[in-house]
Amino acid sequence: MLAAVRDLDEEIMSWRPSGTNSIAFSVWHLARWADQLAPIVPLMAPELGVVLGPHRQLSERERLAREWGFPAAGELGFVETGMGMDEDLSTRLPLPVKTVLLDYATRAFAEAQRATAQIDAGALLASGHS
Repeated sequence: MLAAVRDLDEEIMSWRPSGTNSIAFSVWHLARWADQLAPIVPLMAPELGVVLGPHRQLSERERLAREWGFPAAGELGFVETGMGMDEDLSTRLPLPVKTVLLDYATRAFAEAQRATAQIDAGALLASGHS
């Protein structure tokens, strides 16, 4: 996904055909889910917690919602990812410029990838997670 948007300009990133989200919103949305995933993985099995340790979301650690001027918590959809978010609000969400957005997405994906790389399916099944 990052490779697909890397060469797009700000205008294309923010363009929003009627009834859809912009590419920038979709990048933010996917990055938010990756940011949500990284802290969950260490909780999936005791072994993962030991290997990965506790983890907080980038968006929380860096207070990105406040820095970017997002609305109050609870308005950004399910677990603040944009899922189920009010369409009118999603069109007015003050997403950062492309370089800042892609930096966040790159770091969120990397943290999720680091966490998920530690998952051993056999260990999860043995611990009762399926």
